[in-house]
Amino acid sequence: MARRPIRRRFVQVGGRMVHYRRAGSGPPVVLIHQSPQSSAGLVPLIEKLSRHCTVFAFDTPGCGDSDPLATRNPRMRHFADALASTMAAVGLRTAAVFGTKTGACIGLELACRHPGRVTGVVLDSLPLFTAAEVADITRVVKSDDGEDAYYLMPFAAKWDGSHLVSTWSHVRDHIFWFPWYRRKAAARRDIDMPSPEAMHDGVMDNFRAGDNLRIVVEAAFRYRAHAAVKKLQVPAVFTAREDSMLFHCLDLLPPLRGKQRIVPLGRDFERYREEISRLVRAFAKGRVPKDLARAQPGRRTSRVFIDRPNGRQILLRQRGEGVRPLILLHDGPGSSLALEPLMRELPRRYTVLAPDLPGNGDSTPLDSDAPTIDDYADEIAALVKLLDCEAPDLYGRGSGAAVALSLAARHPGLVSRVMLHDLPLHDDGRRRDLAQNLTPPVEPSWDGAHLYRTWLMLRDEAIYWPWYRRERAAIRPVDLDTPPADLHARVIEVLKARRTYGLTTQAALRYRPESDLSRLTTPLLAIAQTGDVAASAASGVAVLAGGRAVEVDQGVGALAALIGGTPSGAALREAQRA
Repeated sequence: MARRPIRRRFVQVGGRMVHYRRAGSGPPVVLIHQSPQSSAGLVPLIEKLSRHCTVFAFDTPGCGDSDPLATRNPRMRHFADALASTMAAVGLRTAAVFGTKTGACIGLELACRHPGRVTGVVLDSLPLFTAAEVADITRVVKSDDGEDAYYLMPFAAKWDGSHLVSTWSHVRDHIFWFPWYRRKAAARRDIDMPSPEAMHDGVMDNFRAGDNLRIVVEAAFRYRAHAAVKKLQVPAVFTAREDSMLFHCLDLLPPLRGKQRIVPLGRDFERYREEISRLVRAFAKGRVPKDLARAQPGRRTSRVFIDRPNGRQILLRQRGEGVRPLILLHDGPGSSLALEPLMRELPRRYTVLAPDLPGNGDSTPLDSDAPTIDDYADEIAALVKLLDCEAPDLYGRGSGAAVALSLAARHPGLVSRVMLHDLPLHDDGRRRDLAQNLTPPVEPSWDGAHLYRTWLMLRDEAIYWPWYRRERAAIRPVDLDTPPADLHARVIEVLKARRTYGLTTQAALRYRPESDLSRLTTPLLAIAQTGDVAASAASGVAVLAGGRAVEVDQGVGALAALIGGTPSGAALREAQRA
């Protein structure tokens, strides 16, 4: 049977953006992941269930790509009510519900508080802690090395990148011991060490949640699950794998009702997923809502996934309600997240649309292992037509500028003007050097060193150009005032697309823009940053295309003024044409 595509979606719920995955057809089921994880960890189960059901897997508030709750110190009832509101927002009246660990707590409380929405619930590894265990696990304790420790340590990005190492170590210790700070034989978990790739995926979920992770897990620890089970009225199955740290909790359950039972499971993951699928499907019934259409842009920056052929999707950031469309294409490595400060500064007359280029951030890669700039340009041109944008302005920076130029040349008349910021123009020797060193592979290693290497690569990119030439001639005259949290966010964008993050940059280095510049009929503005060694020669670009060249000082304010057509003061200068 052909694999059904899993579509990623966002829905707005009470001012929050909630991310979820939807797949399949048939009666609806809702899946709730454990924490620290996201709905990405449920993909194998989604694939199985989607053969028979319509699956909705929501990221818990504050985890994955869902915004956190506004409630201070929320408890499990707040997460359950939020899930009920999310179900209503996507049109789900009733559904079978599966939850694992913290997700089992949310599923149980949802079934208790909103029984009319739940046709049946399967709860995997429901935590049942004693008062003494809760007191121990939620307070500051002394670890075996004498340092203060929590079950979940506070998270904050640091300029030196040390938070990357501590998080990797924390996740490893959590695999070895439960709780992780009790490094005793009695607390040792009887499981295999995951592969570096699996460890990387788990650490990435920690990074996405950040300090929000402690909030949902503490709510689960303080949840009175034993009392909730006694109140539960809907049909239910309680289960756990024998290698789960919470397997013993099956023996702690109170007496169950007639349509409620316990089903212990073995260690084999494939058999586990098959059995969970069978148990959930037994409860599945009800109407399936239509898939939600794309939300319209508003005053705040929002995100939406645009469906493309063959199951691909493009993540699109959008902002503004103006009559003039403006499309921004980001540089690599990274994603459209880097353009959010610029989006906030642009004039209100614009509706600003910034996609993650395919294979970057959250956008699905193109089918080719070595896509060309023309491939990217055709994909963005198709997006422009799909969005029904009428002759938008087009801005691109770096590799995004190469895509913008190719689009304007290959699809004349599709855009009204094109702005090329630091379009790559290099001689053959520099191209070869950059192609070999600029975007090294990111392969997870057992010690997590790949995280720190990526951190330093992106940090040094703002100090030297190219980043690997750490010498005087490569120093960039740039004020480095990026908060560690912003740099951390950019690192996440690269790491989430670690297999394909460099493909756009490599395509730009193979691209020869001279031909497209010479035949361009769209009005062009070539932009470079004043005095920056990383800047391409805007004057050379303008000469080839017969356009205008401008240098702009550092800062999004000056760039936004230029794009918006309202330059002021000395921030902008006409570049000297060769």
